[in-house]
Amino acid sequence: WVLKNRTYLGEIPHKGQIYIGQHEPIVDRALFDRVQGMLAQHATERLNGTHAVCPSPLAGILFDERENRMTPTHTRKEGVRLRYYACQALLKGQPEKVGILRRIPAREIEDIVGQQCYELLHKPGRLIDQLSGEDASGEIKQGLAAAAAKLSGHLLSLGEKRKLAFARATISKIVTGPEAVHITFNPDALKIELGLA
Repeated sequence: WVLKNRTYLGEIPHKGQIYIGQHEPIVDRALFDRVQGMLAQHATERLNGTHAVCPSPLAGILFDERENRMTPTHTRKEGVRLRYYACQALLKGQPEKVGILRRIPAREIEDIVGQQCYELLHKPGRLIDQLSGEDASGEIKQGLAAAAAKLSGHLLSLGEKRKLAFARATISKIVTGPEAVHITFNPDALKIELGLA
């Protein structure tokens, strides 16, 4: 509230109206406006993923090899909260539908997915296949490679949370099995994240 208090500008807010106060401002208008812009930007980042609090970023897009949704869950061991993604069929008491993986440690699968996203951006050939195919012109391939390099550097500087926010924004489905993780990216969402749409 302190950072938004218009009284510091020499103004008095009252019933939705702003009035000029009888006191001298103690904060200059340019500084106040700059702070308001920063607050608005941080609010947007919290909503859109840069600083979003999402304890289970793969919820809704993670499935086992039998197409059962993997649902976020947790347990406590010696006071430490351990997060997992558990097979929804198991949680519903349908053991006959459960795949080989009954539950997956959340950190483990999130690290794998984050790494796959990072590698997608670092291997332009794979990214080009996802977005335009092998028949794409050299100019398109160069544009994709440049956009991917820029975004991967940005993601690397922001760390794991941003990688997972990128994953959440661009992945339509993850199927995990005992030996492989198959990720299906949404081409339109990839183009948006790369600034190409």
